[in-house]
Amino acid sequence: MLLDKLNDGVTNGRRMTVDRTTGQVLETGIPPRKIVFSPLVWLGEVKPQRLEPAGKWEDHTSPFSPDDLKDLVQFNHNRMWRPDQPTGDSDLMLVNLRTKEIRRAPFPFGAALSGCFSPDHSRIYVAGLDLASANLALFSIQLISGECRRIGDEVLNHGNWLYPVVSPSGDLLAAAQLGVGEGMKSQIHVIDLKSGQSRPVGPSMNQAMLNWHPQGDSLICMVREPVPNDSEIPFLCKITLDGKITKLCRGRFPECCLKRSGSCLKTTRTRRVRSRPVTWTEKTSRCSATASKASALRPHRPTDG
Repeated sequence: MLLDKLNDGVTNGRRMTVDRTTGQVLETGIPPRKIVFSPLVWLGEVKPQRLEPAGKWEDHTSPFSPDDLKDLVQFNHNRMWRPDQPTGDSDLMLVNLRTKEIRRAPFPFGAALSGCFSPDHSRIYVAGLDLASANLALFSIQLISGECRRIGDEVLNHGNWLYPVVSPSGDLLAAAQLGVGEGMKSQIHVIDLKSGQSRPVGPSMNQAMLNWHPQGDSLICMVREPVPNDSEIPFLCKITLDGKITKLCRGRFPECCLKRSGSCLKTTRTRRVRSRPVTWTEKTSRCSATASKASALRPHRPTDG
């Protein structure tokens, strides 16, 4: 009996029954997953009611004061997540490390990913959903007023953009456009925040985790190099603004803020399952183990470097 119904579904397609008067779907699906809906019943007009939530609810939308800006960090958070569940969609949040207050980033277009702060912490630069194109675009958000505007010229109106990071001077923003070239390659662009004009830097590569050198004349990023057996080895590379590439050391995640002297940067190396933090010294071009594993892997507050 069931096999006959399945064969009938394959031959004649899935049947859907619709009420011509109301437009309601009454029956859909195929055995054994057929779904039947009861007809709608009109209840007449109902007096609207205002829902009053019980208890005290914390306001996560009010703006921070100017005095709070220097203590803020960004992170993405899904309050519905539970262990052993997929990550799902998350909200871009701002937390005050001094007062422990949490606010939603004032991004009005849905999902956004954490990015970077301007040098004075009055703005954040993020990759967020552009409703017109359904792509990830670059936005500048003023934290006090909540003003949000899209960044860039015509080039930045296409494709998906990630890893926005502002230069030490605050005049330039670097970001990577995904899907430029074969496989996982991306193209780094540097944007003048005053004029909005952008230009590519270096070739299209399998690169990520952008960061500015403290002197503001080059970028640090992770580049994945292919090796036999369809695997990859991650390296940290220095890319000057005229496109010259220098391989520094093996590693995955450069620390978000390098020291102002430019003498070292922290990263992590993966050995089998575990990752260990290492410090690369620019003067000697050598890596050494970092004293504390926790210090390199825990979240940290952005500095003025």
